[in-house]
Amino acid sequence: MDEFFQCPCSGKGDVILDGSNEGPNKDDADNLLPKQCNAGQHVISLECSSGRRCSPKQVEIKDTDPISPMQVAFQCE
Repeated sequence: MDEFFQCPCSGKGDVILDGSNEGPNKDDADNLLPKQCNAGQHVISLECSSGRRCSPKQVEIKDTDPISPMQVAFQCE
């Protein structure tokens, strides 16, 4: 079953799901984009577009939701 998550952050960046680039966390209007994953445990990270470092470096998630995207928050430093 497909499940979804989003990566809120003050900046924009590329969402990395289990080592694969899933594209930007936001669209051009700064709206969060949902990302799709399979059920199970995953490692998420965010590579900031401005060159700043996003923290935490990576987050392990599980029990995402097929209806309402889980929020995996990052912060640019």
